[in-house]
Amino acid sequence: MVWISKVLSWFQEEQSAFLQLPIRRITLSDHPDNIAVFEAVSLFEACLKADAAMRLDGIQGAVWVRNEAKPFLEDKLAAIRKLREQSQIAAFDHQAMQATNGINLKTTLVAGDNGEPLPHFENVQGLAAEDVIEPQRLSDLLQLSRVFGTCSLSSRYEMLETTDPHYDHYSRFAMRDSQEDRFFLGRMVRILVSRDQPSIVVYDTKGGNPPCEEGGYIRGNGQEALKAAWQPSVGDYLFSCDLTWGTEKALPHSSPEFSCEREEDCRVLDVFDVSDGQAINPDLKFDSAPEA
Repeated sequence: MVWISKVLSWFQEEQSAFLQLPIRRITLSDHPDNIAVFEAVSLFEACLKADAAMRLDGIQGAVWVRNEAKPFLEDKLAAIRKLREQSQIAAFDHQAMQATNGINLKTTLVAGDNGEPLPHFENVQGLAAEDVIEPQRLSDLLQLSRVFGTCSLSSRYEMLETTDPHYDHYSRFAMRDSQEDRFFLGRMVRILVSRDQPSIVVYDTKGGNPPCEEGGYIRGNGQEALKAAWQPSVGDYLFSCDLTWGTEKALPHSSPEFSCEREEDCRVLDVFDVSDGQAINPDLKFDSAPEA
């Protein structure tokens, strides 16, 4: 019967060696072979260094190690409170935050009348991004527009997350041919930043990426190919290759196991989806790639 098979699968998953992997912290001196690490003075400089790194064979991601002691957002729920004050939509209430993936606030850069990039808040029509999203986040978007033609930010507030190893952009975007003269070869990049609570878990497959199911999820025996689990620190920026780079370059990663009872303890994750890399200006290139 179907329900018996499902119960048995739970026990099998609990016995999986994958679920017993210890998680190591990514630092400048300790990191997996498939992740490049570096320091930078700005997000723009971090993009230049990540671009150089992700062109290397075997590199599936890059981490800007920030070693920040102070939180990025002084009041991490400010955007949620502002949105609730200006909207009575149920999608932003407490129950919504308790659901898997929580509340997701979406901001996209669009071209203004003079061609300048302007932030557009997508969740509520007629509500300006500047009235909801913090200046620090909007500043990050504008810095990314110096490198990418398309930039968007999903700010996620989560009270419940489970381990779900996967690759990003499974079916929506086909693999893109490389354009050597454009940043990040003209391909898509996802930049993940945990602003509070556990960070993203990434996996080193030792050169043998497992196949995935529809949606990019890595299931069953495929999880046994995930040989080592690593985690950037809160506040570090993870640049990740997705399936638009091809299976060998795609970075397997996962949400952490996490749950909380109070909104004040929620996990906050910023997801920058960027693509259409600008033409490379040789004057901005670094002489060497960061440590890989």
